[in-house]
Amino acid sequence: MQRYTVRRLPIRPLLRFGLVLGGLLGLPFGCLLALLAAKTIALLHRVLEAWQGVEYSLLGQTVRLDLVNMLHLDGLLQTLQALDERLNLIVVLALLGVPLGVGLVVASLLGFAGWGYNLIARLTSGMELVLSPTGLSPVVPEIAGEAGRMPQSRAWLTPTRPDAAGRWYPVHDGVTSIGSAAGNAIVLPFAGVAEHHAEIRLEGDRYVLYDLGSVHGSYVNGRRTQVNLLKDGWRMRFGDEEFIFGQTE
Repeated sequence: MQRYTVRRLPIRPLLRFGLVLGGLLGLPFGCLLALLAAKTIALLHRVLEAWQGVEYSLLGQTVRLDLVNMLHLDGLLQTLQALDERLNLIVVLALLGVPLGVGLVVASLLGFAGWGYNLIARLTSGMELVLSPTGLSPVVPEIAGEAGRMPQSRAWLTPTRPDAAGRWYPVHDGVTSIGSAAGNAIVLPFAGVAEHHAEIRLEGDRYVLYDLGSVHGSYVNGRRTQVNLLKDGWRMRFGDEEFIFGQTE
């Protein structure tokens, strides 16, 4: 079982996700609106044009009426005529405008929600996620390495305790959890180490330390920190245990 604390949501990916999601949701409505606009404008234009010459028989004589003029619909007819001439442009605007509008609305809502979460997480230390692997054998954390040999991983922690000379804790690619609980990748059953104390994450080509809200804190080069970039040779401390971070070039 792994525990992760969501301390901050990146806003830009939320905005991009909301824009794409809203665009996909708005696309059917854009197509429907474009179809309705095309049909409605063309139909009303034809109807009003027909009203300009309505004929009927009265006492054996044919009477011709201009209902558009009588009902003062000349302006509407001219507007419909102009729209009918630009019908392709209206259809394109509906197809593009509706998905874009819905995308902007969804992106704004997600961005505001992410900003609100980040604000609350500063006060509450964030939301904790518990991930339990299914169908996988549990990872058995061990101290890797032997005297005179470098560990196989790209990064490692070297204990400074004299009785741990020649040993290393491997730091894996991705996320390496640190704590006193048995489910961590690096198990430190020592005083001052919380069950789920910290994580070291590989972000691009850099390793970054994240403290998980531990009581006694995580330290890098003697300074307590929540998030800290790690470099080769830097000292780290969890509880009473101190390590030297090592990394291959």
